[in-house]
Amino acid sequence: MNESRDQLLKFIGAPQDSGDILFTGSGTEAINLALLGGATANRRFGEHLISSTIEHPATLNALEHLRRQGFQTDFIGVDESGRIDGDALAGLLRDETILICLGLASFELGTLQSLNAVGQLAREHAITFVIDATIAAGRTPINVSSLHADLMALAPSSFGGPVGIGALFKHARAHIEPLYFGGDQEQGLRPGEENVPAIIGAGVAAEQSHERLQVQDAVIRRRQDYLWDLFQTQISDARLIGAELGPGRMGHHLCVAIDGVEAEGLVLFADMRGLAISTASGCLSRQRDAFYVFSEIGLSKEEAVRTISLGVGAETTEAEIETAVSILASGVERLRSMNPGMS
Repeated sequence: MNESRDQLLKFIGAPQDSGDILFTGSGTEAINLALLGGATANRRFGEHLISSTIEHPATLNALEHLRRQGFQTDFIGVDESGRIDGDALAGLLRDETILICLGLASFELGTLQSLNAVGQLAREHAITFVIDATIAAGRTPINVSSLHADLMALAPSSFGGPVGIGALFKHARAHIEPLYFGGDQEQGLRPGEENVPAIIGAGVAAEQSHERLQVQDAVIRRRQDYLWDLFQTQISDARLIGAELGPGRMGHHLCVAIDGVEAEGLVLFADMRGLAISTASGCLSRQRDAFYVFSEIGLSKEEAVRTISLGVGAETTEAEIETAVSILASGVERLRSMNPGMS
């Protein structure tokens, strides 16, 4: 297990003596341990917490629980690409602020946040800085030191590891309390028998993903560029949602709104032809308001239901991209002809 911890520390660019990896049952549990454990451990210094309006439900629901326990929460909005404003966040700081929690990437939008300055701000004010990297890890290089993160949640299943395992990086300076009690596993902060096979798998996945990222990120971004270029030439009235292509966006991800087409219909059309795409808000369809992220960037519900997510990888070929776009173009044409009044 110690080897797996070392592999994960290397994966996120953490010096061996800077902190520890705590294993949990999932990325969601890691987020909850960071937020609930961090807020409880630092409550004597204040009760004010800051996050953003587009965070994962694991973060938002944990913060709501803390609010009901007497903590005060402030949420910073985002611009039309889904990025936070660091200056606006700085304006929310109080003497009682003890924790800031932000996601490194948005699953729905593909946007990457630039959090180095936020981390530095947190360090200057002795505020615990929590980063949710459950989406970003394995899809973009991470350096936890330059981010100045005190706590970072990881989900190994997002970078090729098994399900049923999560990890929390805890910097040596960070203080958290356990969510429940038992033995002394994971320094007593996450008691219970460890899932050793999953832990080993998480470490191997981290090592392999770290190696792949060094050589494949540029390749994946070229595939992304080709997909979007071809998409625009064959499908009219489509627009990119989230950040522009480039370093501010995850390289594997496109979120596209298509006028005149409901996403669910296009997903079914593509599925019947062997192409897997998704509605952009699909994973949230049974949680909260499925469209809250899109609402925060200024999209109406009608616009959000026309939005799809597409993904590419280093192994994706140009021929596969051409086939995929051809299928989507046919689907868009058919669906628009069936509902000419939709705009």
